[in-house]
Amino acid sequence: MIRVERLRKAWPDFALEIEQLEIGAGEYYVVLGPSGAGKTALLLCLAGILRADSGRIWFGERDVTDLAPEHRSVGWVSQWNTLFPHLTVVQNIRFGRRYCRGDGRGREAAEQFDRRVARLVEMLDLVRLLDRLPADLSGGEAQRVMLARALAREPRVLLLDEPLRGLDPATQERLRDELRQVHREMATTTLHITHDHVEARALAERIAILRDGRIEQIGRSDDVFERPTTPFVARFTGAENLFLLSGREASAAEGTVQILDRGLLPDGVIGAGATHIAVRPEHVAIRPIDEPSVNGTNGGTAVGDLPSGSFCFKATIESQAQHGAWLRVTVRSDVGRWVALVQPRTARAIPLAPGSRVAIAIAPEHVCVLKRVRKADE
Repeated sequence: MIRVERLRKAWPDFALEIEQLEIGAGEYYVVLGPSGAGKTALLLCLAGILRADSGRIWFGERDVTDLAPEHRSVGWVSQWNTLFPHLTVVQNIRFGRRYCRGDGRGREAAEQFDRRVARLVEMLDLVRLLDRLPADLSGGEAQRVMLARALAREPRVLLLDEPLRGLDPATQERLRDELRQVHREMATTTLHITHDHVEARALAERIAILRDGRIEQIGRSDDVFERPTTPFVARFTGAENLFLLSGREASAAEGTVQILDRGLLPDGVIGAGATHIAVRPEHVAIRPIDEPSVNGTNGGTAVGDLPSGSFCFKATIESQAQHGAWLRVTVRSDVGRWVALVQPRTARAIPLAPGSRVAIAIAPEHVCVLKRVRKADE
């Protein structure tokens, strides 16, 4: 439904360069990246607000590269409140009706518009807000009104510019649920940009990671987070245990460890061309030191409920801190410093005070093998 080829928009100190991007009809697609990566610039180019220096943009079979924004059939929801301050909620939502002509097929279009508005008002729980002015709305209420206004004209493409930014966690969760429901019912092709991992994982069918104006990785939501392909994606998506490989060594921030020793990693984990390995902290298991076969080597044995062939070694607890519903624990071992996320139920059975001796283990399927794509990845 959306196809981008060789899109380039350059400024003196930054360039957006999208070699290829394809979003299927009815897909909920998220572009995830840090601040300054070019996410909003991409949305502005798709909307026609920014004119690209080169490249082409298609919506379906229609080349919209040179079309003005009003001719692209795009709905836009910003992170900022863009409601008309002098109009009530219902007047804001119905603003697009003036473009439905009042006779012939235009009358039919206007009636369809009214039915669609009524449906959106109910779906987004806006009935009690219809007579309010924007100044009387909370941040979450304003976002729902902007979403209803954007969808009322039945756009071919919905563009969401960090729509949950700045909202409290409870409101974010409610709006995520409402975005899922609206997309399920209306199936509008949606491109949502954000820097928030929770938001991306909760909503996206597929994710593109944007870095310095270029796409670093594209994949289904779980694939991008669980199987990053580059060191940047691993870091950005939360794989804190990241090691640079050099020959038979891996350089951690605090020094060099023999991470490639065949006694420490299962055979076949490291393949040709690998430059880094990464492990997400939730996949680093911490167990009591007295569990069987924790002797600093793999040895083809299991630790607790971990499979045979796990990477196992002894370690010392450095620190712990609450991390949402989890406990974030750092440990130090002969093979470097590791970060683990421990569930409360598990934490009660393990000595986690600083200085305690524990065993940590990683199943081989959770060791991600990465390849450097830019010099900055070192």
